[in-house]
Amino acid sequence: MSGDIAPGLLERVGQLLELYAEGTRDFSESPLAVGLAGADLSGLYLGFIDLSGVDLTGAMFRRSELRNSNFKGALLEGAALTHAEAAEIDLRECSLLKADLRAAYLNRARLVKADLGGADMRKVFLGRADLEGARLVEADLSDAFARRANLQGADLSRAVLPYANLRKADIDHANLTGADLTGVDLSMASLRQADGVGARMSGAALHDCNLEGADLRDADLSHTHLDGAVLRGTRLAGANLHGSTITDEQRQQANMTVVSRGLYR
Repeated sequence: MSGDIAPGLLERVGQLLELYAEGTRDFSESPLAVGLAGADLSGLYLGFIDLSGVDLTGAMFRRSELRNSNFKGALLEGAALTHAEAAEIDLRECSLLKADLRAAYLNRARLVKADLGGADMRKVFLGRADLEGARLVEADLSDAFARRANLQGADLSRAVLPYANLRKADIDHANLTGADLTGVDLSMASLRQADGVGARMSGAALHDCNLEGADLRDADLSHTHLDGAVLRGTRLAGANLHGSTITDEQRQQANMTVVSRGLYR
């Protein structure tokens, strides 16, 4: 461990690992789990461990095996899970503010209502993960893989997602205001009623994407691929569509009215 080590931390971690090796998995109410903030649990096999509700602020799980583990409601602010193998991990309602999740493997992870504000999630794997209602304000998901992920109602305002793979993701009712979605693959994704005012989506792949009722006013949609996209009722006033593949039929479907400035057509 680096930096100042809390009194007894090394001893508690050692005892916890001994009990884990003997078959104990539930530490959610164990005295050994008290004061684990800053603990270094990197490179360990901790599959199926239960640390729900535990304060793990600044704890390190770099390259750890955390498959099917339970961290529901845990405090993981500033924690490091870089390159962690954490398929089907339960992170529901966790606070992961400014956590480091770079290249973590979170296939089918449960992140419902988790707070990932400002988290570093570059190249994270979130295939089929459930992030319904999660807060990802200003999170960095550059090059993330979130194919078929559930992001319904998630707050991605000002998030950074260039070149992420969100193919077939469910992003209905999400907040994408001011988000950077440059070059993102949103083909066959659903963004019904999503709020993307001012979003930067230049070069995004929107093939067969459902944007029904989405608000994309003042968004940058230049050079986007809109073949087969549903734009019924999509608000596009002030949007930059230069070089996009939008058709006349799609323009007719969309709402391109600019309030007090005539029509944007």
